[in-house]
Amino acid sequence: MQNTPLIHTVSHDDEIDLFELAENLYKQKLFIIFISVLATVLSVAVALMLPESYTTHAVVNIPPQGSLNTWNSHISRLQRTSESSTEEKEKQQEHPLFKNLYIGQETSYRDFQRFLTSPATKRSAFKQSALFRMPTNEGAAPDEKAVEGRYKNFLKKLSVSVEKKGSRTTVSYSSRKAEESARVINDLLIPQAKAQYIASLKDSYLSSVDTVKKQLLTEIKRKEARFKSANQQRLTELQEALKGAIAGDIKELRTSEITPTVLNNASYLLGSKILKSRIDTVSNRLDQYRFYSLENAGTATQKAYISGVDSLVFQLKQLNLLKVDFDAIQPYTLEQAAPVPVLPSKPKKTLIVAIGLILGLMLGVFAALLKIAIRGRKERLEQADQMQKLMADPA
Repeated sequence: MQNTPLIHTVSHDDEIDLFELAENLYKQKLFIIFISVLATVLSVAVALMLPESYTTHAVVNIPPQGSLNTWNSHISRLQRTSESSTEEKEKQQEHPLFKNLYIGQETSYRDFQRFLTSPATKRSAFKQSALFRMPTNEGAAPDEKAVEGRYKNFLKKLSVSVEKKGSRTTVSYSSRKAEESARVINDLLIPQAKAQYIASLKDSYLSSVDTVKKQLLTEIKRKEARFKSANQQRLTELQEALKGAIAGDIKELRTSEITPTVLNNASYLLGSKILKSRIDTVSNRLDQYRFYSLENAGTATQKAYISGVDSLVFQLKQLNLLKVDFDAIQPYTLEQAAPVPVLPSKPKKTLIVAIGLILGLMLGVFAALLKIAIRGRKERLEQADQMQKLMADPA
């Protein structure tokens, strides 16, 4: 029964009086303000100490059709030049090697995007950036781990995002120097992606042209070989017939005694005079035509080509004369070049200070509540001790 008043008192004291709590917090206003100001000062110091970072963006899009017309018209000329690369001229059908070189807006832009996002392009841009050219000890070998670490940092600062439902591609980069941010995008990454795209297109083009040239050369050599073989065989036959005519002392052709059938099986009956004339004709035929392999050999350049070879040689020369300006090919449209940022994107000093102030205020209130709770607990314990003493000694 003696403990009942104590229990009643404690339960009554544990109740929270909001008005009393507000009054106690107001009494701690200087303490709360001190904590808030301290946190704000610390946030200002942090905002001033954090390194500044400048972020800029560039936007590229699908190229206009006109930018590819020059290339496609060149391929058309190349197509016409190579139409007779086979003996049957392939019925003037498009050459499959050159047909694959035609490019459209979406195709060229898709290939450009592939190079823009490729690791090779990013690493090439990194090697020309300020991060890669950071000063090292003179004469010391480059630290591969340090370089790789800087490359990973470069990748974190670089972003290439493609719209899911559109054709725009946004390229972003952050750097401590505003000029460097714009330079990485405008002068390094986008030009490097274009250079790799042009190099790929050039390789395909030169490979196709080289293949057609080889086909033309093969056909030229085949026609030359056929020409040589046929005339050498005819020359050998005439020389053998001449020996027979000399042996039979046949000098003139006696048409009244020989039928065409007999003549075809016995050429010596033509007589040595006609056979010598025909031998001279075949020999002159071999001499009066130049072969492609001898086109630069002395007086041979003044001779005519074999019939059927001249058109092939002309095509081959036209292929060698055709030139294309690869730099004029534009696989993208630059909607917006990356501007040099005027203000840093990070740190957001105002936001940091505001967060510091809010956190400082919250921390101050929490600390004040903790002080109030500790003080209230001490008071309750003191009251409990006094109550026990009074109950133990009522007098």
